[in-house]
Amino acid sequence: MKPCSVLFLTGPTGSGKTSISLKLAEKLDAEIINADVGQFYQPLCVGTAKPNWKKQTIKHHLFDVLTEPKDLNVAAYRTMVLETLESLWVQGKLPIVVGGSLFYIKSLLFPASEFSGPVRRRLCEGGWEKLYSIDPERASSIDPKDEYRINRALAIWEQTGKKPFEFKPKFDPGFNAKIVFIDLPRDILFDRINKRTEEMIKTLGWVDEVRGLRGTSWEEFLKRKKLIGYPEIFDFLDRGAKQEDLPVLITLIQQKTRQYAKRQVTFWKKLRTLLECEGQAESKTQIITDATELLKEGRRVFL
Repeated sequence: MKPCSVLFLTGPTGSGKTSISLKLAEKLDAEIINADVGQFYQPLCVGTAKPNWKKQTIKHHLFDVLTEPKDLNVAAYRTMVLETLESLWVQGKLPIVVGGSLFYIKSLLFPASEFSGPVRRRLCEGGWEKLYSIDPERASSIDPKDEYRINRALAIWEQTGKKPFEFKPKFDPGFNAKIVFIDLPRDILFDRINKRTEEMIKTLGWVDEVRGLRGTSWEEFLKRKKLIGYPEIFDFLDRGAKQEDLPVLITLIQQKTRQYAKRQVTFWKKLRTLLECEGQAESKTQIITDATELLKEGRRVFL
């Protein structure tokens, strides 16, 4: 890849991003940057499928960056990543951003717009019809029932006098980006998710991990944040952690994980549409269905 380049490796949960990233990093003389929200948090290991990054020969960045139960917004994440990228480029290393938190990945490709004013909870007077009269192009891209985006668009108009469409996110990462999305067939992905969830519960000690967080500030935080599996296991423990209830717990987490994977794929499709609108889809993205293809081709794929 060219200087100041970044390889993004993303895909739904359970698609094998971690193992592929390690093999790629070895081939490409690269280092790994985390783009998985759950893996920001130091106490969350089993349930976030966090790699044992401290023992890897490949250097990892932005894992366990939060030791307290608090949110990390995309602006702060973007700043941390850009600082890390600069240090890796100076060393001649290729950064590989790995993870399934596509909202955070999007923040690296489409910087936030200039507008950062408050958005009122109450629907602005006139709603979607008013927005359409002001800026039909932006209104046409918003569901008339999407109050948040309607409010934001009208707030932009009221506070800046500019059409909301002018604040549409633009592809401007400031570096050469290549994006690889691991798109496994759904039946294979779901089977991987089901097996991994069962292993996390029965073998890797996920319930014990959550048990250790009970009664701490992490419990309330995780219930609010709804990281998949954690609220369900807290509830399981609250009900006495009966062995006969374990299959029900596993089935529930498997189901929620599969649903999350589908949402990740949907988000990716929307992100790729944005890239297509910017004329970047063909030159900047590569969708693969077979991880062996990516590993076999190695550096040549990303030149």
